[in-house]
Amino acid sequence: MAGIGVTLIANNQVAIVCGGSIISTRHVLSAGHCPYHEQSYGPAHPEKHIFIGMHDASKIDESMKYDIEKVIMHPHWLVYQTFDAQDMSIYLTEQPIEFNRNVLPICLPSTSKDYSNVNAIVAGWGTVKFKGESSKVLQEVRIKVLDQESCKNNENLKSFFEPTSMMCAFQREKDACQGDSGGPLFLQTDKNRYEQIGVVSFGIKCANNIPGIYTKISTSLEWIHSVIENADVCEDKEKQQQ
Repeated sequence: MAGIGVTLIANNQVAIVCGGSIISTRHVLSAGHCPYHEQSYGPAHPEKHIFIGMHDASKIDESMKYDIEKVIMHPHWLVYQTFDAQDMSIYLTEQPIEFNRNVLPICLPSTSKDYSNVNAIVAGWGTVKFKGESSKVLQEVRIKVLDQESCKNNENLKSFFEPTSMMCAFQREKDACQGDSGGPLFLQTDKNRYEQIGVVSFGIKCANNIPGIYTKISTSLEWIHSVIENADVCEDKEKQQQ
């Protein structure tokens, strides 16, 4: 898990504005709207970094901080669209990410598998309630991935749900919230293997008994692989650990 943050000049504190997931030695997958969300802090806050290996956002050291070389936007994400179809971006770090027991790339999903009705995990440093305070400590909740028909037919979602690039998930009184955007929706498929199936995109308030919307990864795998090319990824690390 990675945090995308800005350093506030007023007090030199780091504000985590989005989440992300490590998918290679140089690449962090996040939401397409996150680079624009960072800009809301304005030119007075130019220090933007990715923080890796962090659990408590109030206890960050220099070894966790990675400079951003560039951000690659999904080619079909449009900044001015009403709702975030293909809400995905990939951050390229200037220096390689150092893998260890606590820092490893997450695995990418299958293109064909149906994840409907599976229990998944969403994690981040976002607010613990709508318009509340951000959590300093990494939080996670378990939610259920709904089938696409349930998402399309939900009264609160059907006007904007786009099934090609979106999925939805729900658990009563549990949800991603503000500041969790870009973080992973993932499954634990084995003792030490985690597979990401979605990216936190948006919701209607938080834990409001309305499913949250996630960008579906499976339909963008070709683009993701074209960006990361031959970088060291999840499968490579598994082979090394056998």
